[in-house]
Amino acid sequence: MKTIDFSYFIERYIAGEMDPSEKKWFEAELEGNVSLQNDLALRKKADAALVRHDIIDLRNKLAAIEKERKEKVVIAAGGKTPRFRFAAVVTALVLIGSLYLVTTGTQNYETIFRK
Repeated sequence: MKTIDFSYFIERYIAGEMDPSEKKWFEAELEGNVSLQNDLALRKKADAALVRHDIIDLRNKLAAIEKERKEKVVIAAGGKTPRFRFAAVVTALVLIGSLYLVTTGTQNYETIFRK
């Protein structure tokens, strides 16, 4: 007994290239053959995945761009941190100096003028 390779017919059936008589024969084969039904379903899923391949590529590219952007933001934020620390230290020194001058400044105008 000779077995039929249905892959050619599956491709034509999915593409809609079968004439009516051939389509009727193939659908009759589908009704009685579970293996053929599974092959057809698998081929349809594979075709759908290939169509979505463009979407998957786009998602991967967008993810790579987002990762690159986050790395740049982290580097930029890390570069600003020493500036803020320096400004905070200078501000603290100015405040401490001002407080020292205010608390030790018990001299009045006359003593300052004499000096």
